[in-house]
Amino acid sequence: GLARGETLEVFISRVLASEPESLPTRHAELTIAFEQQERERKNAEADLIDLQQQKSALEKADGGAAEIHQQLALQTSAIQADAARYTRLSLALSLLKSQVEAFRRQHQGPMLDRASSIFSRLTDQAFLGLTSDWQAEDSPPKLVGVRKDSQSVAPEGMSEGTQDQLYLSLRLAALELYLESHEPMPLILDDLLITYDDSRATALLRQLTKTARLTQVIVFTHHRHLRDLCEQTLGQGEFFWHSLE
Repeated sequence: GLARGETLEVFISRVLASEPESLPTRHAELTIAFEQQERERKNAEADLIDLQQQKSALEKADGGAAEIHQQLALQTSAIQADAARYTRLSLALSLLKSQVEAFRRQHQGPMLDRASSIFSRLTDQAFLGLTSDWQAEDSPPKLVGVRKDSQSVAPEGMSEGTQDQLYLSLRLAALELYLESHEPMPLILDDLLITYDDSRATALLRQLTKTARLTQVIVFTHHRHLRDLCEQTLGQGEFFWHSLE
């Protein structure tokens, strides 16, 4: 620093040639300059530490952002794959449902087919028959009645009398199918016509006449007007009446 690249002999000669009284001043100047340089050095070190900390923070932030970006890309890919799979399954389910419905219409089970015809007769043609209806894609089909206007009516939407006729239609259909391959067994009905008006009671009597060709049908009732309906509907030779009075 002070020799400024000079040789030791030249430096010593220059110092000896200097005026002694100027040395304290020069020393003070050099001390001030040194202290200034020391402050600048410390400030530079502090700035360096701060910059290093900022650099580390940015590196961590960049690393986190890169990880998040990677996770986002993986999630996006998974969602796209799930969406494609959902689309394929939805199409397959829709196709399967249409095929099942077409098969049902072409090959409707004999039980439902016969119950449908009986139900139509018991309701005096107020309903065209019975069919199965898909309430939800993940649930089995539900039995519903079909009105003349093709409107579907679930059992809970029917009147009490119509519900009774639906139940009876299923029982009679099951009995008729059973009798096709088994020995006849009596059908005993107790006060069956409580919820029936005369029109539907007449329809039921006609249906029971058909069933009576397969097996014996016995009806208990305390409604005397039922005898009059039987006489008007069936004729004397189609039924036997016994009164406990």
